[in-house]
Amino acid sequence: MRKRQPWPKLLRALLFNILLMPGSQAIAADLPVGNLQARAFTEADAIEMTNLGDPDYWHHNQSVGRVAHFSPDQTQLVIVLRRGNLSEGVTEYSLLHYRSKDLLQVPAPQPDVILRMSSRSNREVFASPRWLADNRTLLFLGERPGEERQVFSVDIHTRTLKQLTHSRTGVSSYSASADGASVLYMAEEPQSDIWNDRTRRRGIVVEEQSLAELMAGRLLPDPNRGGELYYLAAGASADGTDRAKRIEVPDGLDEDFTPLLSPDGRHALLRVFASSAPEKWRAYTDPLIAHSMSSVQFIIIDTQTGAVRTRVDAPQLRADGGIDGKWAADSTSALVTLLYLPIDGVSAQERQRRLSGPFTAEIHLSGAVRALAPEQILHMARIERWESSTNVATLIRQTADGLQRTFFKKQKSGWRAIEPPSTWRSPAEVSLREGMNQPPRIVVLDPSTKQELTLLELNPQFKNLKLARQEEIQWQASDGTHVRGGLYYPPDYVRGKRYPLVIQTHGWMPELFAVDGIFVSAFAAQALANKDMLVLQAWDFPAKDNAAAWQQWVSTKVNTPGMHQLEQSIYEGAIDHLDKAGLIDRNKVGIIGFSFTCWSVKYALSHSRPGYRFAAAAVSDGYDGSYFSYVAYANKPERAQLFERVIGDKPYESGFQTWLKNSPGFNIDKVDTPLRMLPLGNPESLLNDWEWFTLLRRMNKPVELVMVEDGTHTLVKPWDRMVVSGGNVDWFDFWLNGRKDPAAEKAEQYERWEGMRP
Repeated sequence: MRKRQPWPKLLRALLFNILLMPGSQAIAADLPVGNLQARAFTEADAIEMTNLGDPDYWHHNQSVGRVAHFSPDQTQLVIVLRRGNLSEGVTEYSLLHYRSKDLLQVPAPQPDVILRMSSRSNREVFASPRWLADNRTLLFLGERPGEERQVFSVDIHTRTLKQLTHSRTGVSSYSASADGASVLYMAEEPQSDIWNDRTRRRGIVVEEQSLAELMAGRLLPDPNRGGELYYLAAGASADGTDRAKRIEVPDGLDEDFTPLLSPDGRHALLRVFASSAPEKWRAYTDPLIAHSMSSVQFIIIDTQTGAVRTRVDAPQLRADGGIDGKWAADSTSALVTLLYLPIDGVSAQERQRRLSGPFTAEIHLSGAVRALAPEQILHMARIERWESSTNVATLIRQTADGLQRTFFKKQKSGWRAIEPPSTWRSPAEVSLREGMNQPPRIVVLDPSTKQELTLLELNPQFKNLKLARQEEIQWQASDGTHVRGGLYYPPDYVRGKRYPLVIQTHGWMPELFAVDGIFVSAFAAQALANKDMLVLQAWDFPAKDNAAAWQQWVSTKVNTPGMHQLEQSIYEGAIDHLDKAGLIDRNKVGIIGFSFTCWSVKYALSHSRPGYRFAAAAVSDGYDGSYFSYVAYANKPERAQLFERVIGDKPYESGFQTWLKNSPGFNIDKVDTPLRMLPLGNPESLLNDWEWFTLLRRMNKPVELVMVEDGTHTLVKPWDRMVVSGGNVDWFDFWLNGRKDPAAEKAEQYERWEGMRP
């Protein structure tokens, strides 16, 4: 798995984490008495929790369409589960099999465990499961211990496992022809040395190379370079060696979209980096496009020659997950969700419609693009089926009222919405049921009675653990913005007692049972609450279920000087709100920043106002707007321009005064909050924290920097998660509660922290 840069995750997280929100609840509602014999929930329980194994779900997308993978004839299904194993330091995966006819049995049928695999890497196992037309063969991404991830097939009936690819680097994504005879896959870019006979003789002319790569002496994973695309024809790997043909993509391949091979294996739908962004692309008025104009577009190529057959002349959102695609059975066109449409050759009215937002649309080999319906940013669709016999496509999306299906029929004049076809029968729906106080379980909805039956309880051990109760609250930021978030109460909450507070900066999703929070790379909500602290999972979206307000916010706040000022006002408003409610001790407030809010937290620490001092803080894997970071990246124009937009100017000539005012690094002398910084193993992640670490250390301020070896932006490895999130639990318990974990192996850290006290 490639290490992604933290900043592009901003728009991805903002885009694909937004779902419908239920109504708020009153603060300090009466909380039910739990199991009095239960023990406290720890970060180890969060790491070893059983979860849905789908990578897109793990990366904060809706679970709709990702729980059960049905065979083409709908008679059987598989489910992928994952859990961390702390004792071994591996992530364990299980591939479960059910027969559809057994789903409604009472008691629930026991699953047939087809395979188990474990991984010590950051890569998911049993990823992207795909049935073949024979209704017995399943393809998936997996890995054997110590080897790179490859494409495998398994015969569900005989359990015969076969490795299909033998790539020298890990396979990041794949798709296959209808019969599975041909496989198209994307492999990770080899990490080659930058020094060779040629460069040693001539030297390296530095232009836009990464400083981290120049220092390391080798190329590092870079999502902006994309992976390598290979086509494995029928029989090309029969002797155990990979004879796949590399397809040279004209422009860089965007690894965040899985290449889709047509059913006949002759064409592939790809998302690539455009060599240049035409001026007309700037006419798109949707602010989501304006703020993520990374010059990516969709193309269709011929897999035999690599030639581009079709190019969609429109910019696209650079986002991982959320976007879905499916080829027609006759391989002449493909449906894609969240697609921006070309604006040439259409009426003025149609042009305006296309400029305003994305669609679910059909891309034809001829280049024609026909829309089904406007896409809803807040409730994105997935393509459930596309029946070749009737030319009816079914889209599904998750709403506040449950699963919603819409049907579209393809006609000569285009696509039109229709009522459910007379031949359509509602299937038994297998879904994930969870909520802010409801641990996840897999359920089946009986289509005739609408009764919901539990198919699999994922974490029965939670009945013996003390769980913090969550409730949604709303408050007014100090700048007047109305926001909301989720408040976790300590399991033994006592009304009238004022507790320490830890703010987790962003990502509140009440649809999820989030034991850590939406992100696992720093947050630890349940474990913190079990240390007698209130935890606020904030969300920085100003309007409720209002796409227009959301887009206005994106267009006025994102990547502007007001961005981190807004974040600071959200934190301050939350402190005032909870203090006024009598819930917190405002002198014992901690805060955790992750990804883009690392900058926000460092801004708040260095620009704190009277009455809002943080007693402890932690940040993980994000930019911070420091001068050192700017200089490290300024040879890349797009990166330098990003810093300049958010700070408000260039850091020289007259703009230097703006930097002195707005850059967190130039105000670090004002910081006295104990700060724990957690770069996640990537050299650039370390560079992002280096200015703050060295300066605070030089000033004898309380600071700690802890690295993990090769963590991804969303951590996967159990030991990495314990170092980062488990360490944060100890950090805040020490600084806010004055307590120490008596475990002998932690004595050294507490000796270190005691030495930081004034």
